[in-house]
Formats: sequence, structure tokens, C-alpha cells
Amino acid sequence: MGYTALKGVEVDTSLLSKHLQDYSRLLGKELSVVIQNQAALFCKDMCKYSPPFAGKSPGTGLSGEAKKVQEEIIRVQINSIFKPLDKANPSQVAFLGSESVYKEWITFHKGSSGDGDFFSRNPRHFTWQVFENNFARQRGGSKLLTTQQQMENVHSGLRYKGYGGLKRSVATTRGKWRESKLCFIVQDQKLINNYIASKVKNIGYQKSGYFFSAQQIGDKKVSFPAWVKKASAQTQAIGENSLSNSIAPSVTVGNKIGMVVDPRYKWVLNLRANKMRNQMAAYVRSQKGVLAKAIAKGKLLGTPHLFTDD
Repeated sequence: MGYTALKGVEVDTSLLSKHLQDYSRLLGKELSVVIQNQAALFCKDMCKYSPPFAGKSPGTGLSGEAKKVQEEIIRVQINSIFKPLDKANPSQVAFLGSESVYKEWITFHKGSSGDGDFFSRNPRHFTWQVFENNFARQRGGSKLLTTQQQMENVHSGLRYKGYGGLKRSVATTRGKWRESKLCFIVQDQKLINNYIASKVKNIGYQKSGYFFSAQQIGDKKVSFPAWVKKASAQTQAIGENSLSNSIAPSVTVGNKIGMVVDPRYKWVLNLRANKMRNQMAAYVRSQKGVLAKAIAKGKLLGTPHLFTDD
């Protein structure tokens, strides 16, 4: 097999620094350039290994398919929470507790509700009081939603910290709202479609913080797809550049959007260190004979124990 890098190595700040220094020495690149590039690649990896993914495959978080998956999640979730007035059943209309909404709903059905013989004979002959008494299992639990802002207020209240997926306490295993039989009634389907469109347009916002983080440390080489370059996320990026410090060049990258301490940080750092080791091992293997060992011995000062020479 030749010179190979060990797998499954966990890195801390000190060991990561040794990876960067050895990578710089071995490949003949300035340390500041290596730090900048690896930090930008870390940002990209955080996007790749953050959901949504294409199917169940981690590492696909920047693919076009992942974006499509998120679009479908949004449509399913929102359509499970909201229903247009013309599709509401009598119990849902009565739950709103509004005579004016009831009269508007009547115009959609013209005598056929599909909810029992009593109402289907001709609902327009029944007063609001009769209708409410017969169909209101609960009263005054909600209001007819007529604006996207009202929908946003409801939706945010059901989502984890106001964004992302639904709270576990209110979601089914398929991401729908657990209480979908109740639903929140909306003026019409057009309003629901417009709300969905506004959410689809915002796909990539959470990941965009990492794109701008890479930009703020001066990287222009690592590419990101257009859908994770949402300008509104720019202020949420963390990007501090101290590469001009000749003694100890460094950068700080991060993303304020999402979890305060993202559990993926450590995993992605280990991944990035592993990729650096593989590149270093490949370089050593590309050299022949005694020269390869001499290169490794003279320049791999902090990480020689993380390689094997089979």
C-alpha cells in the first residue's frame, strides 16, 4: 500500500494546528494560504454535511437534489398546517366562530357539504346559530388567516426556535403537523401557494452564513452554489482574518444561524484533518524510494505518528 494516513483520528485545536503546519511544509505552501483555504473548505463541508440531503446520503447538502428535497418538505409541511376556506369542512368552519366566514364558506358549497345528511339538504337554509350548534365541537379556537404575516406567526410557533423543522412535540414522523385534522384555515389556496413560494425562495439561508464566512476571510477559490449565497445571511456570518500575523496567522469562521454549538463542528474538523492527511500521504507516495521517507521525516514534524509506511 505504501505511505498511508491513519483513519478515525480525532483532532483538537493543537493537533489541527500541527496538521496545517505539516501540510504547509510538505507541500511547499505558505501557512497563511493553507489556513485560509482549509477554513473555507471547512465552511463548505459544514454546508455539505448539514441537512437537507439528497435522500439519506450525508455529504450531499449542496447538491441540486438536496434543494429539491427541501422544496418538497416545505410544501408538505405547510399544506399539512393550512387549508383554504373552500376546502374546510363544517367542523373547521364552526371552529372559527365567525358568522361572516360561515356565509363566505357557504358560497363555495351551494348546498353540498359532504358532512352528513343534516347539512347536505341545503346549508343556506340554516342560520349561523343553528350551524354552529350542530358542528362546533370546539369554539373560537382560531381565526381565518388572510395575510402571509398571520401564516408566518402560526408557522413560526410550530417550528423549532421559530425556524427549521417542526417541533418534535407537534410533528409526525414524516414532518407533517400532528394536528392536521384541525388545520388553520386560510382565505384561499393562492395565499398558501404564495406563502410556500416565499419559503422556497429562502432555501439555503441557514447555509449561506458559511458562504459569507469564507468570503470574509478573503477566500475566492472555494465554490458554493448560488442557492446558498442569500445576501440576507451576510450579517450572520463570522469571519475574522488575522492571516497577516507572520508569527501566528489565523482565521475564525462560523455561522450565527442555527444552533449555538453545532455538533457537526467537531466531526467536520476531523473530516478536514483526514483529507489533509490523505493529501500529504499521496504526495509522499508520489516521490520514489528513499526520497519519500526523507521528505516525511524532515517535514512531518507534528503528525508523523498519524501515518503508516507499509
